[in-house]
Order: sequence, then structure tokens, then C-alpha cells
Amino acid sequence: MPRPFPLLVALALLASNQAQAAPAQYVVDGAHTSVVFSVGHLGYSFTYGMFKEASGRVTLDPANPEGSRFELAVKVASISTGNEARDKHLMNADFFDAAKFPEITFAGQTQGVTRDDKGRDVYQVKGKLTMHGVSKEVTLPVRLLHAGEDQQGKARVGFHCDLPIKRSDYGMNNSIPAISDSVGVTFSFEAASP
Repeated sequence: MPRPFPLLVALALLASNQAQAAPAQYVVDGAHTSVVFSVGHLGYSFTYGMFKEASGRVTLDPANPEGSRFELAVKVASISTGNEARDKHLMNADFFDAAKFPEITFAGQTQGVTRDDKGRDVYQVKGKLTMHGVSKEVTLPVRLLHAGEDQQGKARVGFHCDLPIKRSDYGMNNSIPAISDSVGVTFSFEAASP
């Protein structure tokens, strides 16, 4: 009668290999996340602002990078430009209409991975950016800045992304061209294992 021990060992090794290849899940760390934007004013200057609250999830698949996913959400009411009156105006129906559309969201899947001039992975993430009730398909170049273990022993990753958008694409046409249609957005964020 054959002994089952070698079969059990083989199954255990197979399960271990599958676990090692499983996609890694991360939760966006809002305390170490920055969403910054710049917009032109009458051609004279740029106004800079940020959203203070962001959340999301990241799934990285080492065995299949194209299977990696990014889900991000920004709370519109957390906008800050250093001017309280302007912030209130940006949240009303002239611009973001935060009461009706409280979040800006993105959800997408990696279509490929390239390298930047420093040899860092850049995930080409194709998905839907939803803002002001309008969804558009965009591709975000999400650069992996670092991956490692944090002080609590959790796996941690850091990313950076620059995205130019036109606010008119999302139905925010107020005050164009006095306030530029083109908006530069920078999203730098960390995510850690749950």
C-alpha cells in the first residue's frame, strides 16, 4: 500500500507556491497621500490646491502585472486652496457641486508595465475617472516609487501619478477661459497591507 506522505508534501508545496504567487492587497494610507492640482488664472498665475481626504485599494499581481488593479476615491468636500471663500465656491454648483457629487473616483486595471529613466516600474492603468457625475476612460501612468516593509512590519508600496485633465470634459465649464480649462493633477500615495 503506497504511503500518502509524499503526496501530502507535494500538495503542501504546490499550495505554498500558489500562495506566494497570489495577488497582494493594499489599502491606501490617507495620512501619506497627497492629491494636488494647479489651474491657471487669467493667464497671470497658477492657483494650487489639494484634496485632504483620499482612500482606495491596490491589488498588485507579481505573476501577472497586467492583472494589477487600482481603486481610488477623493472626497470633494476636503478641497483646500488656502482661501475659504474660494473653497466654498469650488464646492457649489458652479464647479464640483459637492452636495450632489461628493466623490471623485478612479477604478482601473493595468494594461502594461514600462520603465522610467530611473528603472522604476510604471503601471499603465486604464480605467474610468468619474468626476461631477461624468465618467471618462483614461490611462494613468502610475509610477512605483518604492516597495518594502514599514516600521509596523507591513508590506508597503508608494506611487506617483501626473494627469492633465480638461474640466470641460466633466461638465465643469464655468469661468473658462478666465479660469483655465486645463488642470494639472498630481496624485502621490502610499498603500499598506491590511
